[in-house]
Amino acid sequence: MEENRSGDYALKGHGILLLILAFSAAVIYHFAHPGLLSREYTGLPGIGLAVSQWMLMLGSLWAAFREDKGRFKGNWAGYFLAVCALLLGACYGIFSNRSLRLMNVPVLVLASAQAIFAFSGHHGQKPLSGQGWLKSIGRIFALPFIYFVRPFEALRERNRNRTRKIRGLGLGILIGIPVLLLAILLLASADSMFGDIFSKAFSVIGRLDVAFFFRLPFAFLAGLLLFSFLYGASMTRIFADEGKEHQAPPATFAIALSGLAVLYALFAYIQFRYLFGGMEAAMMKEGYAEYARSGFFQLVLLSCITLGLLLPGLSLCKGSTAVRVLGAVVAILTIVIDFSAAFRMHLYIQAYGLTVLRLVTLWGMLAILIALLLALIKCICPSFRLCPWLTAALLVTWVGLNFINVDARIAEYNVSAWEKGDLVQLDTDYLARLSPDVLPVLEKIQDAEQKEKILTEVTEKFRKKYPAAYDWSLSWRHLPEDGQTAENMVE
Repeated sequence: MEENRSGDYALKGHGILLLILAFSAAVIYHFAHPGLLSREYTGLPGIGLAVSQWMLMLGSLWAAFREDKGRFKGNWAGYFLAVCALLLGACYGIFSNRSLRLMNVPVLVLASAQAIFAFSGHHGQKPLSGQGWLKSIGRIFALPFIYFVRPFEALRERNRNRTRKIRGLGLGILIGIPVLLLAILLLASADSMFGDIFSKAFSVIGRLDVAFFFRLPFAFLAGLLLFSFLYGASMTRIFADEGKEHQAPPATFAIALSGLAVLYALFAYIQFRYLFGGMEAAMMKEGYAEYARSGFFQLVLLSCITLGLLLPGLSLCKGSTAVRVLGAVVAILTIVIDFSAAFRMHLYIQAYGLTVLRLVTLWGMLAILIALLLALIKCICPSFRLCPWLTAALLVTWVGLNFINVDARIAEYNVSAWEKGDLVQLDTDYLARLSPDVLPVLEKIQDAEQKEKILTEVTEKFRKKYPAAYDWSLSWRHLPEDGQTAENMVE
């Protein structure tokens, strides 16, 4: 049953706070940094998004605390999610990797929302369970529209007996503004000094960016949507299907897992015979090197698809011994596939260097391995709650990936491999597309002439895309000021 809708639409103290926070975040986002279509726009917001996310999330948690203080006692899952979300938000103010910022957006939204749901008991599901995550995804899309008009309803409730006064005020404004403008024109024509003051004022208004006025309605709309989500997420709701378990016919998954087991066994044999053993074969059209350095993305995708079949099967067919045995076999063989993908990626990185995509792919392989190991435990112990442990592991490792300073690690590996001769050339264009976190690494290049050339080239490219204050992060502290060399800045 949903919350009481008896007609009392007045916003209480926490509702007013959420309204202020939502509109503050919307206005700041739309006016404190260049727009998406602006030439000055360099990427997703940095420290501004970190502060906004902390402000909105902490405000929502306070509102949930006001609703039911008891839900904060012993809610370890809620605290875990809140800490992960706050740390992930902090990355926007510390690092500047554009790719990770983009990938962090959905994770940040889901983790923040789930933390609020966990403390408010919004959908009644355990926050780290599979049902809890599925329910949260649905609520994230619905809540921005459920309470969209609540501020207007609150105003109507508050001013129910003042309708006549409000109409009079609106009519007064409608009449007063044209009269005021006409009076200004007449007085300006009558007195040159008076007219000079207002001509300067109108000239300032005329120099305003037209985009400013287009942002106003978008900021207002974003504020209402954000308020609706925060207000709804911080309220307790109870659903009738809470705790309901679902079952599926074991044959549905047993047949599919049997086919995969046979296919993966053949693939595992091929890997041990040709890939891991390093043997040449006539069927390898371009030799062992090309054979070993390809196919990792396909294998990672296949492992993800396998998990999409294996994990639901183990959850929906807990009592089926056949599904658990087949699931264990498929999990073990998929570990071989995952290891094959990691081995291929390792060889590929050795040949072509490290990039953000390749580093994230390595994290994906680790995540798959963790999921498969947990699936094996689930096969042995059907009562094992896999999803909470998997969620915790994925969040912790993802936050850890963000905090290793990805750009610096990429630069370290590529520079080291280049100096050793493992890489033919150092891709400075790619390093310049990362962030100034690469500058301290480039300063350690042994060849003084090459170091000066590379530092000058990369530094100038960074200067051309220096961000606005809202987009700024601590990474940019490595960028030397004009007239200062990168070497002196690092020292």
